Amino acid sequence: MYRGDTSGFAEQLNQSFKASRSMDRAADANRSISVLRSQLLKLEIIQHAMWELMTEQGISQDQLNAKIDAVISGGYKFSYVDDVAICPRCGKNVREGEQTPMVGRCMFCGTNVTFYPYSSDNATPSAPDEQNIGDDPLADLDNGF
Repeated sequence: MYRGDTSGFAEQLNQSFKASRSMDRAADANRSISVLRSQLLKLEIIQHAMWELMTEQGISQDQLNAKIDAVISGGYKFSYVDDVAICPRCGKNVREGEQTPMVGRCMFCGTNVTFYPYSSDNATPSAPDEQNIGDDPLADLDNGF
């Protein structure tokens, strides 16, 4: 039986285990991303089908937009951010707010921009006119729901 120095072997074994754990974590992350993409696609398909059914039942774009405004003003907390639009007032890029999806405030002129789905022109989404910094974009909304 060999009782010599085994520290090199132990270090190699430890490094091998660490590498294996890292590869497992990366594979788990890739599976999670794949699952999320699949869930997102399903939600997009469902959303599109629901919108088609709603339009077949006579629901207008204005009614949908009013309901979106009502949901946004209802105090829900959201975290997804990725949309960019052109400010209708000054022409600068506007991003959706991190805590307010579908609504962004132009950091140059203060105009609030609402990112409506299924808009005929997504490059210049609907926005309240002449909004100043500090104004609530949803304060004067008459939802009717």
